Amino acid sequence: MLPATSKLCAAISYHHLRNMTGLRRQAAVAISQELSRLASRSPGPGTWIHQVRRRSSLLSSRLEEKPFSEMEMSYIKQGEEALQKSLRILE
Repeated sequence: MLPATSKLCAAISYHHLRNMTGLRRQAAVAISQELSRLASRSPGPGTWIHQVRRRSSLLSSRLEEKPFSEMEMSYIKQGEEALQKSLRILE
């Protein structure tokens, strides 16, 4: 993705601009500076993943597990039977 982005930014996909090495160099420098700036500002993926896991565990601890009602269980059973029937047809 990055090479394609730099190619578009440097306009090297156009034939009349392919030999403009200065423009390519400026685009590469600008992209690397932007990536460095973004990397220094945003938390790393480990931090982000930790925050998501923490929030999801907090949310799951707040929710009570309610057993399915008889009607819901019948729907689940019908769905399972339909899936088994379609699998038998495919075999």
